[in-house]
Amino acid sequence: MPKRPSLPISDLRGLARLAVSGTRGLADVVEAVHHTVLQVPGPLGKVAPGRTRGITGLVYRSVHGVAGLVGGGLDLALQVFSSLDKGAS
Repeated sequence: MPKRPSLPISDLRGLARLAVSGTRGLADVVEAVHHTVLQVPGPLGKVAPGRTRGITGLVYRSVHGVAGLVGGGLDLALQVFSSLDKGAS
């Protein structure tokens, strides 16, 4: 059975940060579209940029908050594994 290549912990940390950043960025794009769809265009047909409010704003802020917590937890866990890995060497 061939040996599977292992990823260094620094690569895993980078992938975790990329995933969190991507989640936050996607939430920003979806919120901007949501805000634009909900707004009535001004006299020249343009919608002022902004964020959603109310429950929808709370949901998007919660997505950002949870993504930050998950990212922080993953970073901390990978830091612990990194120190254990260095201690085993």
